[in-house]
Amino acid sequence: NTARTLTCGMGFSQLHLNKNTSLQVTKTKLDSLQRAGVELMIHMCPNCHIHTTATSLLLKKSLGKNTTWYT
Repeated sequence: NTARTLTCGMGFSQLHLNKNTSLQVTKTKLDSLQRAGVELMIHMCPNCHIHTTATSLLLKKSLGKNTTWYT
């Protein structure tokens, strides 16, 4: 289970420098959290919160399917 060890994908401006990689890292993180049964995330970093929320909505839209990611 990688739910605790993966980054949010935003670190060091990766969303702007490597958008596809950043989105894939965030998707992997969200999928891992879902598999682990996580129902609530508490973010210590405001960037992690903003990035996770925005990216989960973007991924839901781009994948064209309903997901149960919590934001």
